[in-house]
Amino acid sequence: MHQPVLKEEVIAWFQGAGHHRRFIDVTLGGGGHAEAILSAFPASRLMGVDRDRDILERTRPR
Repeated sequence: MHQPVLKEEVIAWFQGAGHHRRFIDVTLGGGGHAEAILSAFPASRLMGVDRDRDILERTRPR
């Protein structure tokens, strides 16, 4: 399973932008960064995009 790289750094980078954010993850993959972002900013919305339809179907329930 893929392990997200620099996850804590990504979250720290977004800290100063307020709590109601909108994110687009254009390399969704297994959803590791997307899950971390939504956990850190629960009032936010996130749209995930990936070219691999199979990975999108596996990630959707997360």
